[in-house]
Amino acid sequence: GVARPGTMKVIGNASVPIARYVDAASGIHIDVSVNNGGHTGSERVRQELAIRPALRPVLLVLKIFLRQACLHETYTGGIGSHLLFAMALRALARKLPPNESAAAREVDLGDLLCTFLRTYASGSASLSLLDPLVGYPVDIGSKAFKFAEVRKRFRNVLQQLEAPGSRPCLS
Repeated sequence: GVARPGTMKVIGNASVPIARYVDAASGIHIDVSVNNGGHTGSERVRQELAIRPALRPVLLVLKIFLRQACLHETYTGGIGSHLLFAMALRALARKLPPNESAAAREVDLGDLLCTFLRTYASGSASLSLLDPLVGYPVDIGSKAFKFAEVRKRFRNVLQQLEAPGSRPCLS
């Protein structure tokens, strides 16, 4: 079979039902969602990542961070991939030049990460986000009921990165 025995799970309480399993051959965790707009949304994500290639490594760092804190799944109140992507677009769009410009090759990934963290570590950043991928107003942040904890963790990391004398290897 495709799934490692005992790993198949259906998340029925998510906005879009998800089948989750671990691939038997590779050990990679797989989420499969079935909805009408999934393909269109995925294509838009690919387009944005092609236009803003520096977004990908920042998102990967944030996804790992959220996963380590068990705050990476929307259905449990955390920040899932789709929401994280929308948050990053909102926070970083002005700093990410198109990939064909010379400036795109000189993007400071550490600065992008800190800009993202500053945007969402403060109490002023709302998590009421409209989905930039669907073309009509849908608040995709409303299900992240653990956002106060996410914000606190973002703030702690930002303080460590910006502490006097700290020399983080970010870029």
